Amino acid sequence: MSSYASKTVRASATLLQLIRESNCEKDALGNISADAERRIFSNIAGQSLSELGYGVILESDATHSVLEASRGHEKLLILIENGGKITSDHAGISDGGCEARQRQFETEMGKRGVMLARGSEARQTRHNDPRGGALIAEAGRQRAPDLAKGLLLSRKERGGSGEVRKSLFEAPQGGTSRKEKEHA
Repeated sequence: MSSYASKTVRASATLLQLIRESNCEKDALGNISADAERRIFSNIAGQSLSELGYGVILESDATHSVLEASRGHEKLLILIENGGKITSDHAGISDGGCEARQRQFETEMGKRGVMLARGSEARQTRHNDPRGGALIAEAGRQRAPDLAKGLLLSRKERGGSGEVRKSLFEAPQGGTSRKEKEHA
């Protein structure tokens, strides 16, 4: 079981050209806004996870997007922040296969033109806990209806942004946080 953090998300030249030609928000110099870029990467992440067979919940505010992916007893929680930082945390995997699942996710993102940094620009932490690592624990402490909402609320409390937007990618309705399951 592990968590992954990348300081940089990179887009292929083809994807960058499509983004530039789109009607998304741009600053005075014609550059894509950090919020629009994050939302584009979040939508691509949701598509990638759906392609891998996960049900995905996406929660967003002005500076963060959180994707909660569920497949069987597995959970993958992904935080995408303005500025290109992405963090993920795996839970519900007892065979130690979270690294393989992370690579599958990264490969699917790559097919859509988004590359996650590796090497010195990335950090992988093996937490060896099938309940997940720090990101999932942070989300669970909020006692929200789902982990995605919990993590977004936690980040808002830590000085995040205002309005919360929500969309679903074929996600199962409802859900129980890890904290609620532990106290059931």
